[in-house]
Amino acid sequence: MTEPPNSDDPADNSTAAPAPSDERVRAPRPRRIPRSRAQQARLDAREPAFEPLPFPSYSPDAARRPFADKLDAWFASRHWQPFEFQREVWRNIAAGASGVLHASTGAGKTWAVWFGALTAFASAASTPRKHPEPLTVLWITPMRALAADTARALQSSAAELAVPWSVGLRTGDTSAAERERQNRRMPSALVTTPESLTLILTRADAREVLSQVRLVIVDEWHELLGNKRGTQTQLALARLTHWRAGLQVWGLSATLGNLSFATEVLLAPVATPRVSVHGALPKALIVDTIIPDTIERFPWGGHMGMRQVDAVARAIDEARTSLVFTNTRSQCEVWYQALLDARPEWAGVIALHHGSLDQQVREWVERGLKNGLLKVVVCTSSLDLGVDFLPVERVFQIGSPKGVARLMQRAGRSGHAPGLPSRVTIVPTHALELIEAAAAREAVDKRQIESRDTPHKPFDVLVQHLVTVAIGGGFDARELYDELLHTYAYRDLTQQEFDWALNFVEGGGATLRAYPDYHRVARDSDGLYRVPRNDLARRHRNNIGTIREWHVECGVSIGRAHWCHRGIVHLATQARRCVHVRRPRAGTDPRAGHDGVGATCELIAWGNAAMGRQPHAVIVRTRRRDSDDTRARRRRHLRRTGNARGAAAARIAAEVVSIARAGRAGHRVAEIARGSPLLLLSIRRAHRAYWAWCCARVASRARQTRHVFDFDERLRFRIAMRAGVRLGRATAQWPALT
Repeated sequence: MTEPPNSDDPADNSTAAPAPSDERVRAPRPRRIPRSRAQQARLDAREPAFEPLPFPSYSPDAARRPFADKLDAWFASRHWQPFEFQREVWRNIAAGASGVLHASTGAGKTWAVWFGALTAFASAASTPRKHPEPLTVLWITPMRALAADTARALQSSAAELAVPWSVGLRTGDTSAAERERQNRRMPSALVTTPESLTLILTRADAREVLSQVRLVIVDEWHELLGNKRGTQTQLALARLTHWRAGLQVWGLSATLGNLSFATEVLLAPVATPRVSVHGALPKALIVDTIIPDTIERFPWGGHMGMRQVDAVARAIDEARTSLVFTNTRSQCEVWYQALLDARPEWAGVIALHHGSLDQQVREWVERGLKNGLLKVVVCTSSLDLGVDFLPVERVFQIGSPKGVARLMQRAGRSGHAPGLPSRVTIVPTHALELIEAAAAREAVDKRQIESRDTPHKPFDVLVQHLVTVAIGGGFDARELYDELLHTYAYRDLTQQEFDWALNFVEGGGATLRAYPDYHRVARDSDGLYRVPRNDLARRHRNNIGTIREWHVECGVSIGRAHWCHRGIVHLATQARRCVHVRRPRAGTDPRAGHDGVGATCELIAWGNAAMGRQPHAVIVRTRRRDSDDTRARRRRHLRRTGNARGAAAARIAAEVVSIARAGRAGHRVAEIARGSPLLLLSIRRAHRAYWAWCCARVASRARQTRHVFDFDERLRFRIAMRAGVRLGRATAQWPALT
């Protein structure tokens, strides 16, 4: 997406565009938030994104050196000393025990279990190896940002301690090339998420790959305990313990109100001895509240809190780096724009972070926080778990924290080191939240953390797990039922309930029996249940997980739209005025008028069936209205480049054919992003046969396919294809080519 040079101010409903000298034009784009290339280069050089290091070579002297001496030297080089609870965890892991470590944020829980694993497993290798150790430690985290930060920490420490281990990262952000390398040879320690671990369980050689795991670490266990992602983790652990009887499992958390219950749920399938370790370290936690100046006019309802923007901006000025937490992504976008309007000079040092942003944008923000180059970051729960941001001095919570544990977890992002105080400021959005803020402050002072329950026998997760295990080598019904009884969530699963779930995945149950696509598994000649068709296995892999996601395809991947107010679409730090809606679908507003600012914006419902995503998202496109001179220059450019055919044209035409085939087959409905500067004229002249073939083939399958050619001011062309596939209530139709 190309941003007009004069973007409209969301707070201004007038039709005039702001002057070029207005400070608001300096609002950062997601991929280039700094105001100078030098600052961007310094940031990229200081903290690169996680990349697996090649396996190093070790000298015999370094390999024969006792690991305890190397570990003491590592702590001494940082002027640290191990805490007693860390040494206790090391002893328990070496003794073969499992447990839960509960300590305050920033106390060193990661080093406690990681160095315990290295002490117990890696120190035994006394000679250099040609290849690293096989997969030994599996580290499960609930968030991608936390996974990347953890992988960097584990990899750097393993390299400094000269242990023959490699560290890998497996999340939704992992590249296809890295996943292929991991498929050939797994790293010694793999940091992943519950969904990615379930995907590994669908491999045909899953038992061979995962049966060598000796230790599983579940980070931020409190975040998974109370939802179905935790149930998914329990089922995966039960599968791993079925393959390796002596598997050790450790959970980490800082905000568990019911520690004994959390330990029982996590370690239910584990047969090793169980322990609970408390890291009782003094940690000052300061909770205060921003009181509005005129309490009489403070609203009684609402959740945005726009009346508090100026007060929050003044408080941010007092700290070096701050995090502003919001409860929703739309509120995150609104507060980012409001703070930027209140402090235009923050352009370049204010950033936005939530799960809908592009991976490169999120990684850039995380590096800026770690290096102290950002003044303030407005974020959601995507940054409230475990990530180590030492420069952060203050945390703001906009609105109700929705729980004492979450408030303490977010407060721990500031002062994330032993002995440093953490400070969180609650910003109430209406009058009743003043009372809630006072109650939260009192609960934090008394350390009254709410207890968390776990889902009881969720059948949707059970049915998904049956298909997962059937893809990953198949299962015997009797053995799998006994395996499920070892999990806490399905400890009282009856045989009748299991048979119902098995009948549902085998024949669709009583309701969907007539549809062959719901006959997911079948019993083969050796008595094992397997998935009989590759397309069913592929479809299941694309839908693994319990998180509903929204997906947007656009020419430039910058994120997803979450807020539209008075015709202004706020999309990942960019504000666009909606002046035209074509074929309003799925909740788009056809009443948006025209403002005459010289740009046309189209809002089109986008229902994407690829990767198991949910429909009802929005595409935002912008096209400049050219003047007569611009159109004349473009015609001259077309005449000059009309004969520029060759490899680029052939590649583009091949992409058109492949997309037409995908639409005809009902597969991924995608879009070709901006490619070479070859224009529409050359495509029509050189590849008219390809074009006719595509349209004929798609029309023959009764698919109403439309190809839209659009050009921005830099004369780059974009090909977009839409197939009229009905997804729920969203049906997207593109206009015919004119």
